[in-house]
Amino acid sequence: MAAARFRPRWLLALLAALVSAPAAAAPEAPAPEPVGYVSAEAARRSAFWWPTVMLERASTHLSGARSIDETRFGLMLAYRTAHFSPHLRALVSPSLGAYQNLAVLAGAGLRMHFDTLGVPLSCGVGLSVEARLRDSLWLAYATPIELGVPLYRGESAEHYLFVGARHSVAGSLINSYLLDPNGYDNEDSQAVLDRMRDGNAWQLYVSLAFGRRVE
Repeated sequence: MAAARFRPRWLLALLAALVSAPAAAAPEAPAPEPVGYVSAEAARRSAFWWPTVMLERASTHLSGARSIDETRFGLMLAYRTAHFSPHLRALVSPSLGAYQNLAVLAGAGLRMHFDTLGVPLSCGVGLSVEARLRDSLWLAYATPIELGVPLYRGESAEHYLFVGARHSVAGSLINSYLLDPNGYDNEDSQAVLDRMRDGNAWQLYVSLAFGRRVE
């Protein structure tokens, strides 16, 4: 009886409370994101439309009276994502005095965007068709390589310089009296076609694109 009088009841009660109380769950650490992960919200913020005004110069007729014919002006529309940008473009020569002197080029392509040593670059491919009315012919081109570097990148504008090489893969005369009063299969036009389609099938070109971001 004397031993029961001095039993530490408060210690027994504390031990019983500790045993009966549920263990507090430790907070779970957030799962680490995989390397290279881009959230959907960040991807949406990085995607935008890129309408541009373009100036392009090809490698044929770089000097002489016909040199201005190889300068094209036009528009391009691209949809830019974090890494890719499909695009369409349409260009025309400045010889607007008569429709017979026009040269019109339309094309489509895909560019891949990446950073090298902190410098944003692009690499692309494309297909295009050109109607050279002065020469009464049309040509189709494949562009296996095009490199681009930004001249300016801001919150609302992006300006790029593109340098590429294209190869003629098809072509034929446009036989029309509306273009050539000498009639069908003009010998001068046939000589130009043979030179551009078969003789000098490769062309280098330089393009300047001045555009704005439209999100």
